[in-house]
Amino acid sequence: YRTIVETVPDGVYVLDADFRFSHVNDALLEMTGYDREDLVGSHASCIFDEDALEAAQQIRDNLNPGDGQSGTLQTRVKTASDGRLPCKIHGQLLDGAGGPELRGTTSIIRDITEQQERERELQARSTAMEASIDGVSILDEDGEYVFANQAHAEIYGYDNPEAFLGETWRMCYEED
Repeated sequence: YRTIVETVPDGVYVLDADFRFSHVNDALLEMTGYDREDLVGSHASCIFDEDALEAAQQIRDNLNPGDGQSGTLQTRVKTASDGRLPCKIHGQLLDGAGGPELRGTTSIIRDITEQQERERELQARSTAMEASIDGVSILDEDGEYVFANQAHAEIYGYDNPEAFLGETWRMCYEED
């Protein structure tokens, strides 16, 4: 298990019941810029702000030890260089050996910087296509509309571009 935890590309950590780090893998150290000695034994507040800790506590409160459920949190992590790294965290409770008491949580943390940049880029493109005065449409591999902007609808005499969605491009042309 140690080999798996140490070789996955995502950060992995374990927090005890008091939100203190009891284990961190090398990927988390690389992601945040901290040394292992900085984190192990330290309270999670050294990398998570108060809002993230409150959200994590709510997630803990809503999960039952031993049932295998997990929770997800999206937040910014404080780095050693005082930066803020957008991350998505999936955590699961660690229950006591043979009992219902909480031992802590184990979590996988992923840097979502590139994902957020791609989402912003896609949103900007989508906004530009919607606002274009030229008719813009996108067809799937079957020739059916998956997108049409308002200008495209107006060119073909429609009030709403949603009239195209799921229809074939042939709707705009006579048979011949």
